[in-house]
Amino acid sequence: MIILSHPNIWVEFIKNKGKLTPSQSYRRIFNIVHNSNNVFAYNHHWNEYYLSYLSDAEDDEIDYVDVFNNIIVELNYNDKLVFENHSPLSSNQEFKNCFDLSIQIQFLLLNSQPLSDHINEDNSVLILDNIHKPNRHWIYYSILNSNKSQQQSVDYRDFISDTEIQNFIKCILNLKNPKSNRVFIQSDYLNYGDIFEKIKGKRIAYCSSEYNGGHLKNNNQLQTEKNSIKTYFGNNSTYRISSNKRLLHPRAVFYNDIIIYLDHDYPQISIANSNWRISFHYCIETFNEKISLINSYRSV
Repeated sequence: MIILSHPNIWVEFIKNKGKLTPSQSYRRIFNIVHNSNNVFAYNHHWNEYYLSYLSDAEDDEIDYVDVFNNIIVELNYNDKLVFENHSPLSSNQEFKNCFDLSIQIQFLLLNSQPLSDHINEDNSVLILDNIHKPNRHWIYYSILNSNKSQQQSVDYRDFISDTEIQNFIKCILNLKNPKSNRVFIQSDYLNYGDIFEKIKGKRIAYCSSEYNGGHLKNNNQLQTEKNSIKTYFGNNSTYRISSNKRLLHPRAVFYNDIIIYLDHDYPQISIANSNWRISFHYCIETFNEKISLINSYRSV
């Protein structure tokens, strides 16, 4: 993921670097920085804006400017910097505009909330101080902290309403500057439940089995199912099927290198039930493996 980090991220990181008991924010920043999936947007014309924050944080023990410059050199050496072509920054508003206008930056990362009151609810903005499971800040941190072996999960105990569950799914499937806007949903059954209510109208590829029990579905059945999908998800949706029995009974959603697994049928993911779990992680390799399987499905 490509991240634009506010200067207060680096102030917090440098302030706690080397401490025996660093802050929770430091540990989260450390995890994000050292996740091989993440890179940081930067431009040397931004130096003055960043250094103004770092200079204000100077104390007798730490040279924040010097440590920050070394961090930038190290990130660049490890291919963890990407160039963002934006004019020099001189204010928080210009910093936010850089994020809003960028066609490559996917997350805005802040330690606290210095920009504006409404930024807390902006898409793909992660404020570390505002993380609380399972809100959007927790979701964004979980994505930036995850990899093939590090998955995050929620279950029925983390929500108080079906609307919260719907918003949770919508938040994961509505990131800034995705590689593709298409969402792939796998299920052998056309029982959608309510969890996808807030993503209707998106480019949905619904991927299912060509079998009904032990028999192949006929063309009339397939067309009826296709119409059902378009009625629920909208005209941007498509229907794909597979006769490969090794792919039976999946319950998964794929989007923008993110893989979501659900351990129960979609209608069972609700407050009324107390035995389900949703897990998810960001992994380009796993995503490509899943899409390779999806490409073996045929369109109806």
